[in-house]
Amino acid sequence: MCTCAFHMRVHRAETAAAASPYGSLHDSNNTTTFSARTPRSSPLHPAKNGYGNSSSSEDEESDKMENSGKLPSVRPHTMSNGDEFTNNTDGTFWQGMLDSDNQEHNRFYGEEERTELARDDLFPHKSDNSKSTFQKFWPHVFQHRTINDNDPTRFPRPWRGKVVVFDSERMAKGQVPHNVPEGCCPSLSFESRFESGNLRQARRIGQYEYELVLKTDLYTSRHTQWFYFRIQNALPGITYKFQIVNLLKRDSLYNYGMRPLVYSDRMARDRTIGWHRSGHHISYYQFYNTSRNPLLQPDINYFCLEWQMEFPYEEDTYYLAHCYPYTYTDLKEHLDDLCNSEETGRHVRRDVLCETRAGNSCFLLTITEFPDEESKLNLRQACHRGKKGVVVSARVHPGETQASWMMKGLLDFLTGESETAKELRENFIFKIVPMLNPDGVIVGNYRCSLAARDLNRNYRNPRKEIFPTVYYIKEMTEAFKRDHEIIVYCDLHGHSRKPNVFMYGCNSIQGRMGLDGAEVFINERLFPWLMAQKAPDKFAFGGCKFQIKKCKESTGRVVMWRTGIMNSFTMEATFCGTEKLGSGPPRHFNIKDFQDIGKTFCEVVLDYIKAKENKSYVQAVMLEHITICIIVLCGDLMGHIT
Repeated sequence: MCTCAFHMRVHRAETAAAASPYGSLHDSNNTTTFSARTPRSSPLHPAKNGYGNSSSSEDEESDKMENSGKLPSVRPHTMSNGDEFTNNTDGTFWQGMLDSDNQEHNRFYGEEERTELARDDLFPHKSDNSKSTFQKFWPHVFQHRTINDNDPTRFPRPWRGKVVVFDSERMAKGQVPHNVPEGCCPSLSFESRFESGNLRQARRIGQYEYELVLKTDLYTSRHTQWFYFRIQNALPGITYKFQIVNLLKRDSLYNYGMRPLVYSDRMARDRTIGWHRSGHHISYYQFYNTSRNPLLQPDINYFCLEWQMEFPYEEDTYYLAHCYPYTYTDLKEHLDDLCNSEETGRHVRRDVLCETRAGNSCFLLTITEFPDEESKLNLRQACHRGKKGVVVSARVHPGETQASWMMKGLLDFLTGESETAKELRENFIFKIVPMLNPDGVIVGNYRCSLAARDLNRNYRNPRKEIFPTVYYIKEMTEAFKRDHEIIVYCDLHGHSRKPNVFMYGCNSIQGRMGLDGAEVFINERLFPWLMAQKAPDKFAFGGCKFQIKKCKESTGRVVMWRTGIMNSFTMEATFCGTEKLGSGPPRHFNIKDFQDIGKTFCEVVLDYIKAKENKSYVQAVMLEHITICIIVLCGDLMGHIT
């Protein structure tokens, strides 16, 4: 255990009977409840798209920072009462952190069926070299109000100075930081000290403007992208402006139409609208610390996400997030529902793969057709012989919440009663680790575990005491492979630079020539190609890559592939949405989209086996790909000639 070891077991409210499967922690003063519902280029040579350079991976900057040799600066995190975190073994850390947010809140995770991306003309800070591909979709200029349009007579007194209105490490909960001068707009009230929350500080820098600083991953001085915080005391009819000033990526999907997510308690209660996209005048640009924020380090290049928005109701509670939240509590409640249900429980075995460094359970699910209880306990019984294996994991990076929603769609489909699900359970054994980094999820990290390391860079030789979840999933997979042929290993992720859903695989074609090399080439790409055929409105085969870079040698995808699993992938879902023209204008993905991808993955497992058994089908795919290669090469040749 690290020197600041502590148990982060999530405190469960006494009123759990009223909680939804999507429960998140919420202010106990608000007792509103309602029923939670679920809402409604060349394939071989992908072209660059309007989201920046598609040839660069979003992980490369993190890898450079990981290997830069800079020592992480350990912050003295403090609880709301000002006491420094101490070693404890009874879960009081998490309970103390959440005492006033103890009631679980029924989140309605729906939204309108299609939410189009922000219009291209609303990016005042975009550089000339980041022109959006969406321009042609917005022929009309749509005017939004700005903070300059606020009624000057409503709050006539000018705001002067900069005031810290929220600090997660120095202010107690509910503390009023200052008295607002008469004639000025009341200050917004912020809070992030709840499960998966992330906001370090909020400074008021203008009448309607706020400068926000995110928490870096615990025990590091980097990795800022995930945000999730609460706002109260907002007034309707006012446009507010927000700036998150300590982001580290050089470009973002916010520059190409992505909008923040917002949740309103009252809107959910009165109009059954939950998490939905909001904001306008959204831009992402390099930030210069002219306001002299003391939390920013002088030797780091920061970038700023800026947007403006309105709040429709007075005396309401709002939440803002980078992506649809999915907490450790959400996972445990979902697994309880699956395992305790008479319909789905008979298909699932739940075990604890291991305990994390903070004492949280990392769950392992086994899903297949169990004829009886004895067959649940022993997978080596005759009824399981000959079944092929599939291994799926998610949330190795805690801030990539869309991975959990894909996982939820996968689990719900696999345990369902459709004919496809039954056929899958009869022929396959699924080993599933739905949350590899629960500690990071709980504390609101974006990328790292409590060891201040990226777990997905430590699969090659993981140390059990430092990376227990990685160590044990690798050990479990190796043992599983001895009894069953694993046809697919897939780690679910989110991606912050590219649109759509796509996969990263591995390429073993080096040194192979002729038809043998072509067959290997196709076989390693067949599964992603089938995904694109099954979900053409979401999955982009042109976004898939199969090369193995040196910096990726210790990732789960590459390490599992080197053990002999040919179909070893990471499946990446964008934080934003789709640019697939066949599905209409570019739009944001919603929760149903992510869940549908999980369902599609299961269906493609079956399609893949059937395709492999059909030699003529594989040959047709090979012929199609060879034809595309010839067309691309001819086009390149003609380009050189002209």
